[in-house]
Amino acid sequence: MHSRALLLPLLSGLATAQSLAEALSSESDLSALAGVLEQLPDVASQLGSADNITILAPSNSALGDISADADVPSVLSYHVLKGNYESSSFTAEKTFVHTMLEQNVTGGQVVEVVVENDEVMVNGDVGVVKADISFDAGTIHIISSVLSPPPNISAALASTDDLSSLASALANASLVSTVASLSDITVFAPNNDAFASIGDALGGLGDDEIAGVLTYHVVQGTVGYGSLLSNTSLETVEGGDVRITVTEAGDVMVNGAKVVVADVLVSNGVVHVIDAVLMPNSSSSSSGGGGGGEGSDDEEDGDTEEAAAPGFAPAMMMAAVAALAVALVHGL
Repeated sequence: MHSRALLLPLLSGLATAQSLAEALSSESDLSALAGVLEQLPDVASQLGSADNITILAPSNSALGDISADADVPSVLSYHVLKGNYESSSFTAEKTFVHTMLEQNVTGGQVVEVVVENDEVMVNGDVGVVKADISFDAGTIHIISSVLSPPPNISAALASTDDLSSLASALANASLVSTVASLSDITVFAPNNDAFASIGDALGGLGDDEIAGVLTYHVVQGTVGYGSLLSNTSLETVEGGDVRITVTEAGDVMVNGAKVVVADVLVSNGVVHVIDAVLMPNSSSSSSGGGGGGEGSDDEEDGDTEEAAAPGFAPAMMMAAVAALAVALVHGL
């Protein structure tokens, strides 16, 4: 009798587990989403056969704001998280969760989830308005707005005022399409002040040198979301390494530059805004007359030339970065 008493609640729960369709129909604020899925049988079938998922379901009013030219199946896929996450799974520390939108990032595009003032927030400004609606494949959370999949890096830089100098540099060097074509990238993006601080120097710079400086800010093969960065070195597209250091205060340093804005999601990875321009083959960064970063080997004069890559002597490095800033003003 005792065993039977223990089994009854379990069996009752299994018997009453609702399907996705039943869960949507039971929530009046999800009728619009249910209607959209009826018009997209392939998406509905994919969701119906999925298991261990979390759906961030836009409310009726939110779904009404979706752009007319949006790729609706892709947008909806971006609202489905891989894994079953109840609201209690999230904390004040950012969590990056892969979605079923399988494009350009291994494991799928991610959403950023964090708890702020006791509210679960997604991608910074989208709130969970009703949490923890269970169904047989996982959990549904109703959210206040439609989530937009991360933009390509060109659009992301163009829409960020403090990165207009970098956007111009990449465009003038014909590197936008190159960077956009890479998968699984981390970009350490110098802000406008970083470029302005070296803008008083003179010098000429060839296309290859410009490309070397810019691609030293790009890592391929590692998507380094802020909460995952640790004390390590990462190889850049230029070929040299950048050193990542997390201070006791929690600041993330890249060589000698500080991450001032973390985790700008883009379609092929993530961008971190930094306050200085990085120099290839040096542990330092350039911010006007700033010194080398922690662990700089400037005092080892005998090894300096060997440390530089072919065609990039240390003096040329300083001139190259300075000339890049001048080129931004006068046009490459």
